[in-house]
Parts: sequence; C-alpha cells; structure tokens
Amino acid sequence: MIAIRPATTGDVPAIEALLAPEIARGTVLPRDLDPEDFLVALSDHRLVGAVALTRQSPRIVELGSLVSDLPGRGLGRRLVEASIARASTDGYEVVMALTGIPDFFQASAFRVASHAPWITARQQLAMPHPLPLAPTNEAVEAAAAKSTTCRSCPRLGTCTQVLLLRTLPVAWRQRA
Repeated sequence: MIAIRPATTGDVPAIEALLAPEIARGTVLPRDLDPEDFLVALSDHRLVGAVALTRQSPRIVELGSLVSDLPGRGLGRRLVEASIARASTDGYEVVMALTGIPDFFQASAFRVASHAPWITARQQLAMPHPLPLAPTNEAVEAAAAKSTTCRSCPRLGTCTQVLLLRTLPVAWRQRA
C-alpha cells in the first residue's frame, strides 16, 4: 500500500536521491529543497515518489519536481491529485505546472496556457522570444510570477516547456 503525506526534514536525503537522476536527465530542474513544499509517497516505509507545491503568488501555486520510482502504476497521478487537494486546502485559486509532458497534466484537468514564464523572462532580458497568442489574465499572472526563476535558468535560451493551469472550483477554496 502506498501512503502520501507531507514531507519532513528527515525525508530530504531520500527526496534528493529520487530527484537526482531526473535532474541529471534534465527532466526536473535543480531546486533548493524545502521539505514544507513537498508531499511524499511511501511504500513499505520507502520513499517512492515526491511532488513540490511552491507558492508563486497569493493566488497561484506551482506543482513541480514530480518524480516516481514506480512508473506506470498511477503514482504520479495520485501525487498530482494530492497536490490539488493540498493547494485547495491552503486557499490557492490556481495550480500551475511547467512541463515537457503536457498530456499527462491535461489528463488531470489542467489546460494549456497561452503564455509561458520563459517567454516573459526572455522579454525582460531583451532576448528573442515568441509572442503569446491571446494570453489570459491567469496565464500572464502565472508567467510573471514564475519568470523570475526562469531568468536565472541555464536553459532559458532553449526552453520550450508548456505552462498548464488548473483553476480550483470556488466550492473547494477555503479561506482563513
């Protein structure tokens, strides 16, 4: 049985070990690891998956660093849904994901945004960039919030990751 729970400080080495091969392959970007941002999946007391939720603005949280040691068993989807539930409980209105595998997130009710943070970052740095097509307010807000991180990314010049958004239903939102 697999259990999903918030990460603890003691989980940091196992999360780092799980992320390391994905960072080396370039499928996950390196990051400072704050256990408060992570949910982890455990099977028989062994960490087999992780996902981070990083605040981008008071309304928007980013789902990232999604990794699973059990591919093809639905663990990634379970981690995404646990992240959505946590984001809702924490009062966020929009969950964003920046990814090279948009189909995976679209299957979890994310929609492709008409903008991306790397476009905003390239604009800010006067680099060549495509023009977003009819960006929505949520897409612009999410891109602006994440663009600060993108500006310092070594892959900025070649990034083509897709921004996906999932708006949380008002009934789910819980404000303090």
